[in-house]
Amino acid sequence: MQQGSKTFFYDYMWNGKRCRQRLGTLSDNNKDGITPTEARKLVGEYEAKRKGMPPRHPLSTEAPDVKGITLNSHFEVWKEDAEIKPHTTRNGMQMGMLPLVFKQQVDRYNRHIRDLKICDECGTPYKHPPEEGKYCPRKNCESKKSTIKKNIGGMALTKLTVKEIKDWFDKILTDTPTEALKVLNLAKQITQHLLTNNEDMAMAMANRFALIKQKEINKTLADHRKLNITPLSATEFKALWNACDIAPNKVEGLFIKFCMASSLRGISIATMKTNDIEEISGGIQYTAKMKKNIVTIRFNKLEKSIIKEAKKLRLQDRYNVHSEYLFPKYRRNHLAEVIGIYETPMSNSDIDRIFKGRSTKEKKGKLVLNTNGGVRGIAMNTEPSIGKRGLHDIRDTYASTDNLTSQDIAFLLGHKLGTVAEKSYTKHSTKHWQMVADMRESITLKLVK
Repeated sequence: MQQGSKTFFYDYMWNGKRCRQRLGTLSDNNKDGITPTEARKLVGEYEAKRKGMPPRHPLSTEAPDVKGITLNSHFEVWKEDAEIKPHTTRNGMQMGMLPLVFKQQVDRYNRHIRDLKICDECGTPYKHPPEEGKYCPRKNCESKKSTIKKNIGGMALTKLTVKEIKDWFDKILTDTPTEALKVLNLAKQITQHLLTNNEDMAMAMANRFALIKQKEINKTLADHRKLNITPLSATEFKALWNACDIAPNKVEGLFIKFCMASSLRGISIATMKTNDIEEISGGIQYTAKMKKNIVTIRFNKLEKSIIKEAKKLRLQDRYNVHSEYLFPKYRRNHLAEVIGIYETPMSNSDIDRIFKGRSTKEKKGKLVLNTNGGVRGIAMNTEPSIGKRGLHDIRDTYASTDNLTSQDIAFLLGHKLGTVAEKSYTKHSTKHWQMVADMRESITLKLVK
């Protein structure tokens, strides 16, 4: 009852928000208004709905038919949403997620959320339920027998408890903390999409994936990254630079060299299309969305020479195959010989293979872990310490250069600056990007000479 008045109110929490409902005015004669006993009875009924299993909105009048809704059943709806699925409008505007990000999210869902079938014969996991007539996808495996591996995607959302979500999350967290957070946020996003588009579900349940705490995990990961920033020494950088020249696949060697010269992420270069490189004011530059930022890179003389050499190599017989990407994804036979080209760009796994080599190799008739392959393995012949370095450490090398301001580092690495004016109202000139290109080239030349 509100202090100083004769009105009853029902205070309750729903979907993380405090709500209030007026119950009525206190009855003076037990005929008009509401008595304390009646108010307590109403609140008891409301709380029974709110705390029930599944929880329902306390003021809802009917229980909605939502028992069978799962993440799996809503995933296809989420995928087709115009704000999610990548597509191009009639005027050429790109909408939805970036195609690469969309594919990563779908793959992530299939790995960690969807129920899978495991082939009883070869152990290959594949989508469940499979397409009609489809069995084990592995080549030369004709097994039709499999075991279903149950996952959280097939569980009814209204009955899914926070403990079950936490147990599922912890299993992924133990192996790959960063991936665990991405999967949790994906499940949270799909559930929120469902609640936004289905009023019955919104009345029946809260988004329990949002109740899993991430703050401490994010802090731990941030501290770990900070402690493990490992810029390459000049000797290591030079060894890796020279190794690019003697890589078995010359175009892929130039790909790593271009990563080193431009300080861009490997995946940003892998998705760079030749036709998107523009000639402006006597130079060439490239503008694209990289992660969440629109980034312009003006190519310096060193980078232009790498682009020119890559195009020249592509015209040779061995690489004379069409691709819209500057550095294409090659198709190989069992002897690792180039036999064709894929229409899709390289993935992070392809980039890892170029830099580190295959994850396994054959030794005395057995497959063993391969830790010194690829361009990095070649560089280890002259500088063994490079074996502990990753491709991303090249960006740390540029960021750790002496006498650079935080703004210089942001421009070099394609990071977004924080102010609203910088984000929304400032368009830098060609002269500015040429200055950034020259600064980047001076750092590269100091490292390789």
